[in-house]
Amino acid sequence: MKFSRMTQTPQPDRADGLSAITFYGSWIVNADTKSGFLSAGLTVLGAAAFAQLSAFLAGTPSAGWRDLFAGVFLAAALVGIGAGAFFLVSALNPRTAPPTTFSRYAFPSLAAQPAGFVPPLDADQQRAEAWTQARSLALIAATKYTFFRRGLYAFFASAPALGVAATLIR
Repeated sequence: MKFSRMTQTPQPDRADGLSAITFYGSWIVNADTKSGFLSAGLTVLGAAAFAQLSAFLAGTPSAGWRDLFAGVFLAAALVGIGAGAFFLVSALNPRTAPPTTFSRYAFPSLAAQPAGFVPPLDADQQRAEAWTQARSLALIAATKYTFFRRGLYAFFASAPALGVAATLIR
């Protein structure tokens, strides 16, 4: 009978969890920055779309093909801009479920505690809390990037539609 040495897989410590919190926190900041730039572009695109809408309505559209296509492309651009705005608001304010357990690394958990609360120094509990918070931040980052990407698609669909509409509007 041969005996083999059993080795225990080392568990990540609290420092790994804190590094993960920092890592995912920076991804959240990155997503917010990108969303801010996209919202600036979407604002410019929206202003141009409303200027074209004003020109389209002032030109008293006839029932011709050119005006029909201009109206369709302009409507598509406006819908895309509206969808992009919705997605960007969703990216900046993601809806995620709050953690079900306490975490000293999550400000909502800590803020809900009474004044003078000091969490215990248990290393296993600190590690668990750090990884709970890291997972929460990872979910927030994933949600932000999902909505940012959808907003980006809406922007890139709206811009050419607006360009075609602007070309067709007399």
